[in-house]
Amino acid sequence: MAIETFYWFTTGGLFTGLYANAVRKYPLMRKPQLHLVCTGVGALIGYQAHLKQEEIREKLPKAKQRYYDKCARQIQEREEAAAM
Repeated sequence: MAIETFYWFTTGGLFTGLYANAVRKYPLMRKPQLHLVCTGVGALIGYQAHLKQEEIREKLPKAKQRYYDKCARQIQEREEAAAM
C-alpha cells in the first residue's frame, strides 16, 4: 500500500510543473526541464514518505504494547494501593 505514496507524489510533481505553466497561460510543456525537476522532487518526497510509513508500521505494534503494559502496571499499582 505504501508504494502508492511514491506514485502519488511523483504524479503530483508532474502536475505541479503543468499547473505552473497553465496558470501563466504558457504552453504546458514550455520548459520540459521544469517537469523533470518537479517530477524528481515529487518522487524523492514520495519515496521518503514511503520509508516513513514502513518505519511507522514496524514501530506501532511495539509502541502499543509498551503503552498497554504501562497502563496495566499503573492500574495494578492503584489497586494494590487501594487495598492497603
